[in-house]
Amino acid sequence: MDQSIRTRLAATGIALISLGLSGCLEVERWVLRLDLGSKRGELHFVNLTSDGNDASGKRSRTQVEDEDFQSLVDKFLHGDGLDHEYPRWHIEARELREDNGRLSGVVRFTFDDPAGVGVDAYDSARPYRYCPRHGKWITATNARWRDGNGCVIWPKGARQLEVEEAASPPPAGASLLGRYRAWKAGQPRRDGQG
Repeated sequence: MDQSIRTRLAATGIALISLGLSGCLEVERWVLRLDLGSKRGELHFVNLTSDGNDASGKRSRTQVEDEDFQSLVDKFLHGDGLDHEYPRWHIEARELREDNGRLSGVVRFTFDDPAGVGVDAYDSARPYRYCPRHGKWITATNARWRDGNGCVIWPKGARQLEVEEAASPPPAGASLLGRYRAWKAGQPRRDGQG
């Protein structure tokens, strides 16, 4: 996979989703929520876009965006790439959805220990630390402290960990929301009526 895709899709301090996209999928923000008591988590990819660029120059921007969206459906939503890329997560559900006029992806999972989702030990009084990836910054968190490296730290006894990261610079790709709406309109209804 192209290094620029790795950089743009890296969501937490662990592996990334290998979508194998033909163009380049961009993500505005990542929101990670962990419940240490139940060992459940959610990762939200907020505002998925396509940069529409084709390195070969043989396809139009529209073709690349169409292929990026189809790859997102095939590999993120229906494929098993997440299971291989996040072997320490027990993925329960994944979905694409519209949030505030933007296309987002959500992954729900369980985990065996915080290290498996990118949270490392800091010290005995503050045992949970999360560090942003290169080129990202933490824009919101419920952590109590931030260290000199930009990492956020929670106290002993913390049970709910939340971190929001953003890309720098923010992506300027084309929205995939219209393609998602058309795709969703063609899907059978879950209640069996369509």
